[in-house]
Amino acid sequence: GPNYLVARMACAAAKPNGQLLVSPAKVASWLAEQPLDRLPGMGPALRQKLPPQWQRLGELNLEAMSQRLGAQ
Repeated sequence: GPNYLVARMACAAAKPNGQLLVSPAKVASWLAEQPLDRLPGMGPALRQKLPPQWQRLGELNLEAMSQRLGAQ
């Protein structure tokens, strides 16, 4: 993948014995197909606070995200 996060997610998606190349032009469409819980570090507590699909995550504004995740 074009960055560490995409490469890590692609590697996990290709297990146990494959490789997956995600070109920069296809990153957005490939990520849209992946469930949010495939994000590294996504645990049960955070999973409950976020919508299950990437598309829904993009629909949340800053105020809605702050309400779900807490102010940082």
